[in-house]
Amino acid sequence: MKEDGIICITIDDHELPRLIMIMEEVYGENNHLGTICIRNNPSGRSTMKGISINHEYAIFFSKSPISKVGRLPRNEKQINRYPEKDKKGYYEEVNFRKGGGIRKESPKMFYPLFISNNSWRIPKMNWNNDKKEWILNEKVKRDENVIYPVDDLGREKRWKWALERVKNESDELFVRKVKGENHIFHKNRMSHNTVLPNTWWDKKEYSATDHGTRLLKEMFGELKTFDYPKAVEAVKDCLRVLSGNKDAVFLDFFAGSGTTGHAVLELNKEDNGNRSFILGTNNENNIAEDACFPRIKKAIQGYKNQKNINIKGLGGSLEYFKTKFIPYGHSDQNKILLAKKASDILCLKEEIYDEYISKIDYKIYKKENKYIFIVYDQLSIEKIKKLITQYNAKIKIYVFSLGGDLFEEEFEEFNNVEIFPMPEPILATYKRLFL
Repeated sequence: MKEDGIICITIDDHELPRLIMIMEEVYGENNHLGTICIRNNPSGRSTMKGISINHEYAIFFSKSPISKVGRLPRNEKQINRYPEKDKKGYYEEVNFRKGGGIRKESPKMFYPLFISNNSWRIPKMNWNNDKKEWILNEKVKRDENVIYPVDDLGREKRWKWALERVKNESDELFVRKVKGENHIFHKNRMSHNTVLPNTWWDKKEYSATDHGTRLLKEMFGELKTFDYPKAVEAVKDCLRVLSGNKDAVFLDFFAGSGTTGHAVLELNKEDNGNRSFILGTNNENNIAEDACFPRIKKAIQGYKNQKNINIKGLGGSLEYFKTKFIPYGHSDQNKILLAKKASDILCLKEEIYDEYISKIDYKIYKKENKYIFIVYDQLSIEKIKKLITQYNAKIKIYVFSLGGDLFEEEFEEFNNVEIFPMPEPILATYKRLFL
């Protein structure tokens, strides 16, 4: 996981305490970002102990303190909190007197304002540092009154803004009559279209039955390989918390029916993002081939649901890899086999999958006007250099070398070529097997 990465695990009540202990041991207690309770089963799941379970937990841990939690879109209730609108956007009318603050805490924010029925203004005043108060230098006019941030019980509060901000943003304040008295109000604006995630999620779209199981039945009919798929919307919001980056890469190593992949595709469709996903599964009960892969494929390409209605595809691309052991032994054949199998990992890293040329000593993969050259035998470098002259495109080159050499000097004459070291895990495996 990257230094700014975040991990999310969903779990029930039974295992939650033990899981948090393990995660704190691995990532550190201070990197526990929060635990969210998700109402994923509104009707309840019966238990032997007689208590119906309506929820699960999503726990979030960061790799390091530099990790940053993503934000969630405002729901309808949160948006409706801001019913007024002007040329700057939506806002709510709020009393300018701060509810929780008191004069003693911020004496400079206890200043006078002059107010009439329809207007207000800042009077001339000076700050007295000895008395810690503002001294008025003018009197009110005939139709004006002086107002301080004092509540209905006579308690001395404070205004929400410092005097300098009031001067700079005076158009954000206005007079509002409450219970026959004039008060100063301000426009509390919706500063973001998003909010920080809270610890209780209860949208109806989080229901695993209504928006998880039912969706798979719409896509496949009666699907027996997976009984408890998660709701796509619940996973989408978890992904939003994990990263606000539209180019983020998400890894789900318990892929199940592929809800994470489906959620990533929907997010990309919604905001024109370029997120990608890596799903891993042990293929128990053939779930990878019967559910996960075909589900993602249908989501990308579109499908006809059980009501014979065409559902438009979300777009995207999909590659399917299987892992297996390779023979162990100090032979050239095994070296070549490992190198060629590792090529798939490099393709995954670069997101370039189309095999363009395949030879014993090298392979070339292509995506639009980008190429990756994977060289299995460093003795073939001269041959590769001659090939490069035929390409007017960006080329990335990986050369298998037990010494981890980059061979940069061999390609310094080419402006369109970048040389990359073999990823350390691949190189380490290569050395372990053959040195």
